[in-house]
Amino acid sequence: MISPTMQQIFNRQIQVDLNSAFLYLAIANYFDRLKLKGFSTWVMAQHNEELAHANLLIRHLLDRGGVPIIPALPQQPVDFGTPLQAWQAVLEHERYVTSTYQQAYDVALQQRDVQGQAILQNFLVEQVDEVAQSEDIIGKLKLVEGSPGGIFMIDRELAGKRQAQPPK
Repeated sequence: MISPTMQQIFNRQIQVDLNSAFLYLAIANYFDRLKLKGFSTWVMAQHNEELAHANLLIRHLLDRGGVPIIPALPQQPVDFGTPLQAWQAVLEHERYVTSTYQQAYDVALQQRDVQGQAILQNFLVEQVDEVAQSEDIIGKLKLVEGSPGGIFMIDRELAGKRQAQPPK
Protein backbone atom coordinates (compact mmCIF):
# COMPACT_ATOMS: atom_id res chain seq x y z
CA MET A 1 0.00 0.00 0.00
CA ILE A 2 1.32 3.41 -0.92
CA SER A 3 1.31 6.17 1.68
CA PRO A 4 -0.96 9.21 1.19
CA THR A 5 2.15 11.41 0.88
CA MET A 6 3.62 9.29 -1.91
CA GLN A 7 0.25 9.02 -3.64
CA GLN A 8 0.15 12.82 -3.74
CA ILE A 9 3.74 12.94 -5.07
CA PHE A 10 3.00 10.42 -7.83
CA ASN A 11 -0.19 12.24 -8.82
CA ARG A 12 1.84 15.44 -9.12
CA GLN A 13 4.30 13.66 -11.43
CA ILE A 14 1.44 12.32 -13.53
CA GLN A 15 0.31 15.92 -13.99
CA VAL A 16 3.85 17.03 -14.87
CA ASP A 17 4.26 14.28 -17.47
CA LEU A 18 0.83 14.82 -19.03
CA ASN A 19 1.45 18.56 -19.21
CA SER A 20 4.85 17.83 -20.79
CA ALA A 21 3.22 15.56 -23.36
CA PHE A 22 0.80 18.26 -24.44
CA LEU A 23 3.47 20.96 -24.47
CA TYR A 24 5.51 18.75 -26.81
CA LEU A 25 2.45 18.12 -28.96
CA ALA A 26 2.04 21.90 -29.29
CA ILE A 27 5.72 22.31 -30.19
CA ALA A 28 5.49 19.46 -32.73
CA ASN A 29 2.49 21.20 -34.32
CA TYR A 30 4.49 24.44 -34.43
CA PHE A 31 7.36 22.71 -36.24
CA ASP A 32 4.89 21.08 -38.65
CA ARG A 33 3.53 24.51 -39.51
CA LEU A 34 7.11 25.63 -40.26
CA LYS A 35 7.53 22.56 -42.51
CA LEU A 36 10.30 21.24 -40.24
CA LYS A 37 9.17 17.61 -40.26
CA GLY A 38 12.34 16.26 -38.64
CA PHE A 39 12.03 18.63 -35.72
CA SER A 40 8.34 17.75 -35.45
CA THR A 41 9.03 14.01 -35.52
CA TRP A 42 11.65 14.34 -32.78
CA VAL A 43 9.36 16.37 -30.53
CA MET A 44 6.41 14.06 -31.26
CA ALA A 45 8.54 11.16 -30.03
CA GLN A 46 9.03 13.17 -26.83
CA HIS A 47 5.25 13.64 -26.62
CA ASN A 48 4.71 9.88 -26.83
CA GLU A 49 7.47 9.23 -24.31
CA GLU A 50 5.86 11.59 -21.80
CA LEU A 51 2.50 9.84 -22.25
CA ALA A 52 4.25 6.53 -21.60
CA HIS A 53 5.82 7.98 -18.44
CA ALA A 54 2.42 9.11 -17.17
CA ASN A 55 1.03 5.64 -17.88
CA LEU A 56 3.90 4.02 -15.94
CA LEU A 57 3.24 6.31 -12.99
CA ILE A 58 -0.48 5.53 -13.13
CA ARG A 59 0.26 1.80 -13.25
CA HIS A 60 2.67 2.17 -10.30
CA LEU A 61 -0.03 3.86 -8.23
CA LEU A 62 -2.66 1.28 -9.14
CA ASP A 63 -0.32 -1.64 -8.44
CA ARG A 64 0.32 -0.25 -4.97
CA GLY A 65 -3.32 0.39 -4.10
CA GLY A 66 -3.23 4.09 -4.88
CA VAL A 67 -5.74 6.25 -6.72
CA PRO A 68 -4.41 8.04 -9.82
CA ILE A 69 -5.86 11.46 -10.48
CA ILE A 70 -6.06 12.57 -14.09
CA PRO A 71 -5.72 16.35 -13.97
CA ALA A 72 -7.14 19.10 -16.10
CA LEU A 73 -4.31 20.54 -18.14
CA PRO A 74 -3.70 24.14 -19.19
CA GLN A 75 -4.00 25.24 -22.79
CA GLN A 76 -0.61 25.15 -24.49
CA PRO A 77 0.92 27.99 -26.52
CA VAL A 78 0.78 27.81 -30.31
CA ASP A 79 3.76 30.00 -31.22
CA PHE A 80 7.30 29.42 -30.02
CA GLY A 81 9.25 32.08 -31.94
CA THR A 82 12.25 30.80 -33.86
CA PRO A 83 13.30 27.14 -33.97
CA LEU A 84 16.08 28.05 -31.53
CA GLN A 85 13.58 29.63 -29.14
CA ALA A 86 11.36 26.55 -29.40
CA TRP A 87 14.27 24.29 -28.47
CA GLN A 88 15.19 26.59 -25.62
CA ALA A 89 11.62 26.11 -24.37
CA VAL A 90 12.12 22.34 -24.61
CA LEU A 91 15.37 22.55 -22.65
CA GLU A 92 13.87 24.80 -19.99
CA HIS A 93 10.96 22.40 -19.62
CA GLU A 94 13.23 19.34 -19.40
CA ARG A 95 15.16 21.04 -16.61
CA TYR A 96 11.89 21.76 -14.82
CA VAL A 97 10.80 18.12 -15.20
CA THR A 98 14.16 17.00 -13.82
CA SER A 99 13.68 19.21 -10.77
CA THR A 100 10.20 17.79 -10.11
CA TYR A 101 11.51 14.23 -10.33
CA GLN A 102 14.36 15.13 -7.99
CA GLN A 103 11.91 16.59 -5.48
CA ALA A 104 9.73 13.48 -5.74
CA TYR A 105 12.76 11.24 -5.24
CA ASP A 106 13.80 13.23 -2.17
CA VAL A 107 10.35 12.70 -0.64
CA ALA A 108 10.51 8.98 -1.48
CA LEU A 109 13.84 8.82 0.38
CA GLN A 110 12.37 10.61 3.40
CA GLN A 111 9.34 8.31 3.34
CA ARG A 112 11.57 5.22 2.95
CA ASP A 113 9.52 4.25 -0.09
CA VAL A 114 11.96 1.91 -1.85
CA GLN A 115 9.55 1.02 -4.68
CA GLY A 116 8.87 4.70 -5.31
CA GLN A 117 12.60 5.45 -5.24
CA ALA A 118 13.25 2.79 -7.88
CA ILE A 119 10.81 4.11 -10.49
CA LEU A 120 11.74 7.74 -9.81
CA GLN A 121 15.45 6.97 -10.10
CA ASN A 122 14.86 5.43 -13.53
CA PHE A 123 13.17 8.62 -14.67
CA LEU A 124 15.98 10.76 -13.22
CA VAL A 125 18.61 8.77 -15.11
CA GLU A 126 16.60 9.22 -18.32
CA GLN A 127 16.36 12.97 -17.71
CA VAL A 128 20.15 13.30 -18.00
CA ASP A 129 19.88 12.16 -21.62
CA GLU A 130 16.81 14.33 -22.31
CA VAL A 131 18.61 17.48 -21.16
CA ALA A 132 21.82 16.55 -23.02
CA GLN A 133 19.96 15.95 -26.30
CA SER A 134 18.20 19.30 -26.06
CA GLU A 135 21.48 21.07 -25.28
CA ASP A 136 23.08 19.37 -28.30
CA ILE A 137 20.32 20.52 -30.65
CA ILE A 138 20.47 24.06 -29.25
CA GLY A 139 24.24 24.10 -29.79
CA LYS A 140 23.77 23.14 -33.43
CA LEU A 141 21.03 25.72 -33.94
CA LYS A 142 23.28 28.42 -32.50
CA LEU A 143 26.05 27.42 -34.91
CA VAL A 144 23.76 27.84 -37.92
CA GLU A 145 21.73 30.77 -36.60
CA GLY A 146 20.39 32.79 -39.50
CA SER A 147 21.16 30.05 -42.03
CA PRO A 148 18.05 28.37 -43.45
CA GLY A 149 20.27 25.74 -45.06
CA GLY A 150 21.77 24.91 -41.69
CA ILE A 151 18.36 24.56 -40.10
CA PHE A 152 17.30 22.30 -42.97
CA MET A 153 20.35 20.08 -42.39
CA ILE A 154 19.58 19.77 -38.67
CA ASP A 155 15.95 19.01 -39.53
CA ARG A 156 17.05 16.17 -41.82
CA GLU A 157 19.40 14.84 -39.15
CA LEU A 158 16.64 14.80 -36.54
CA ALA A 159 14.23 13.08 -38.93
CA GLY A 160 16.65 10.17 -39.12
CA LYS A 161 17.31 9.92 -35.39
CA ARG A 162 13.88 9.31 -33.90
CA GLN A 163 10.56 8.04 -35.00
CA ALA A 164 7.39 9.01 -33.20
CA GLN A 165 6.33 5.74 -31.59
CA PRO A 166 2.89 5.47 -30.03
CA PRO A 167 2.89 5.35 -26.22
CA LYS A 168 3.18 1.93 -24.60
